Amino acid sequence: ELVARVVQREPVSRLMLVRTYLANGDSALTQAQQTLRDVLGRFQDFRQEAIVMMAYVHLRLGERRIIDERITKAMEADPFLTSEHWRDPLMYMEPLAWRHLVPFCKELHEILGERAPIPPRASDRADTMRMRTKVKAFYGLCLLRAGNMAEAQPLIQDAVSKNPNDALLQSVQAYELLPAGEDEKALGVLKIAAENNYALARENRYLLPYILRGRACLRLQQLDCAKESFAKSMELGAPSVAALAGQAEIAMREGRAEDAQRMIRTALEISPRHIPTMRLMEMSASP
Repeated sequence: ELVARVVQREPVSRLMLVRTYLANGDSALTQAQQTLRDVLGRFQDFRQEAIVMMAYVHLRLGERRIIDERITKAMEADPFLTSEHWRDPLMYMEPLAWRHLVPFCKELHEILGERAPIPPRASDRADTMRMRTKVKAFYGLCLLRAGNMAEAQPLIQDAVSKNPNDALLQSVQAYELLPAGEDEKALGVLKIAAENNYALARENRYLLPYILRGRACLRLQQLDCAKESFAKSMELGAPSVAALAGQAEIAMREGRAEDAQRMIRTALEISPRHIPTMRLMEMSASP
C-alpha cells in the first residue's frame, strides 16, 4: 500500500513493481494487470516491454481470447522507442532488460505455438496455425530485442515463409536488418510490407510498417518517402511520437519552422522525455 501511494512520474518504477508482483505468484496478477494498464495509458517509454508483460499476465490469468491482440500490439510497437527516451542513468533497470523478458515470450510461444492442440475443424485449424506462425515471429522478436540474433533469425524467417504477404511479419523481418545498418535492404522489405499493409482494410492496418519505413527513409535522406510513410502512420489513429519527430525534422529541413514547432510541441505533450524531439526543440530554439 505504501508503494502504491508513491507518486511515480515515469514508467520504470511501475514496471519494477510489476516484476515484483509477477514473482509473487498468481495472487498478485490483478495488481500487475492494473499497473500495466496505467503504464500503457500514460507512457511511450518501455511500451513494447509493458505489452509483453501484459500478454504474459493474460496467459497466467487464463484470458486466452485477448492474448492474440496483445501479441499483435507487442509486435506492432515501435522497437526503437525505449532507447530513445531519457532517464536517470543511475536508475536500476536490470529486471526490465529483454533477456529477463524472453522467458515470458518463450512460455507464450510454447503454450500458444508449439504445444497448441490442432482442432479438428478446418476453420479452427487455420486460426490455430495462423496463431502459431504469429507467436513464433513474436518469440523471434523478443530474442532479437535481447540481442540473440542466432536464435531469432530462423524463427522469423520460418514465420515469414509460412505467411509471406503478412505486413507485420515482414516488418519484424525488416527490423532484424535495421540495427545491423542494412537500411537499403530493410527499405526494400518495408516497401513491400507497406504495400501489403495498404491493401488491408483501414481498421486492420498495422502501424509498424509505416514507422519503420519512415525511419529508414529518413536515415537514407529520402525525405519524400519518409514524409509519405509518417503521414500514413498518422492516419491510423493516435499520433506516434516517432512519426511526429520525423515529420518535425522534415519540416525543419524544408524551412517550415511553424509546422516543425507545432509537431514538436505535440510530440513532447505525448512523451516529454523523447530524446530526438528534445533535440529538435533545442535546434528550433537556436537563432
